[in-house]
Amino acid sequence: AEEVRTELSLQEHEDERDTTIVDSQCLGYTRAGDYASLVKTFERQLATFQDTRTWFQFALSLYCAKQYSQALIALKECNTIDPNNPSVLLLCARVCYNHLGLIEDCITYSRQAVLTMDAVERSTNTTDACKHPLHARALIGLGAGLSGRAESLQKGNSRDRKELHREALEAFLGAYACDPNDWNVLFAISLEYAKIRDIKKAMSWATQALKLNRDNPEIWRLIILLWTSEAKIEKALDICQLALSEHPENNELLHLRVKLLLCEGRPHQALKAVKELMIVYNRRMERLDMRCEGIDCLARSVHSSSQRTSSVARSKKGTFSRTKSIGHFAELSDLRSQPSDTHQLTISGLPTIVTPVLNSERAYAVRMWLQAAEPFLALDEVQSALGCVQEARRLDPSSPDALFFLGKVEEHSGNLDTAIDVYSRALRVDDHHERAKISLARLCHTHRNDLTLAENYLTTVIRNNSNSHEAWNALGHVFKSKKDPAKASECFALALKLQNTAPALPFEMVELKI
Repeated sequence: AEEVRTELSLQEHEDERDTTIVDSQCLGYTRAGDYASLVKTFERQLATFQDTRTWFQFALSLYCAKQYSQALIALKECNTIDPNNPSVLLLCARVCYNHLGLIEDCITYSRQAVLTMDAVERSTNTTDACKHPLHARALIGLGAGLSGRAESLQKGNSRDRKELHREALEAFLGAYACDPNDWNVLFAISLEYAKIRDIKKAMSWATQALKLNRDNPEIWRLIILLWTSEAKIEKALDICQLALSEHPENNELLHLRVKLLLCEGRPHQALKAVKELMIVYNRRMERLDMRCEGIDCLARSVHSSSQRTSSVARSKKGTFSRTKSIGHFAELSDLRSQPSDTHQLTISGLPTIVTPVLNSERAYAVRMWLQAAEPFLALDEVQSALGCVQEARRLDPSSPDALFFLGKVEEHSGNLDTAIDVYSRALRVDDHHERAKISLARLCHTHRNDLTLAENYLTTVIRNNSNSHEAWNALGHVFKSKKDPAKASECFALALKLQNTAPALPFEMVELKI
């Protein structure tokens, strides 16, 4: 019996040494940013340990490796083992909302986390002032999900959206009662007030959020848009320059500056801002190229180590393969083996840019080229604008935004029938494309005198976005042509009211993270 106890004691100490080694490895991988190896380490751990802690660490490693779908699978396993763990529920909500666009799942997990925290606090007689910060996080997740549900409603009356925005605001204010010093709570409240066009309250809350955190560019962007909604473009530009002094390479702020300069009627300066945008883009692509070279070394190291071990971790519901565990990094490594395509094109002095290969970078490059087309159109340089649109279409031929801008170029050139055809093609790709629908409605009205079709397009836009002053204004002109002055006056009045609080870009473009 004594020998058995000694043997068990030795095994326990051996397990402790193994755990220490694993913890040291994980710490090293984390500091080096080598999340692919971190994922593999926890895969091996799962072959031995099936507890919540190991599953949760595995989920976190997948999250860091940007493998969000697999992270959610691992988190669901954690939730199955421990259904009342609020940390697991909140991370599920974060993955669903921030990365996978699963709004309804975000609402479900956040609501479950709120109920869990409520039950705990009732059992301990906790007051609002003493509530756990996780309670505030759960309410932020719930509010963000409800607000996202309101935005995603493509059909249905505005009453449904108003009720959802009211519930979202109620959740955000509840989060503020739990944790009044959380800048993200203040930012969420401000953004929700902005969406319902209560500009004064939105500005007040956003200013408080900025005092607590100047490092989040989305707060800056919201404040800039709030100033534009009061038609104070020069003030918005000043704040944009201040924000860029603290975040000089932030894509959204750089794009917003171009938009503000165009709103100010300064297309030459807007074109200079586009050039700076492209220079920043090229810098980022160079860094990505260097990162890919590093990933090559990492991939070779992983391949070498894989030859020295054959252990594969299997979970209760399947196996996470090594190939998948380095998904994001492997994608970058594969790109290094592809030939570099530098597109040599100069449009009125714009910098030469490197054609992207990652889908995310490609989508951004499309957006950048389309924004470059706007100042050229304002300067009546149609060929340069067309060149920018063609570059965007070369990167993504089926992009509805690129088709919309092509329609704008054709309309600007007086080719109205061609413009109608192009706008229609954009709607065939994305039948909810608001700007294409409004432009097509206007041409149906003014060029073809098809009032019924124009009215149908505009009422569809308004059902989806009742805050579109452009749609209301165009609809007013349609009713005026139909000899219905009462409806026309109503539409014009509403369009004017909405225009007085309309930002340079939709508030929905400001990103809230939970």
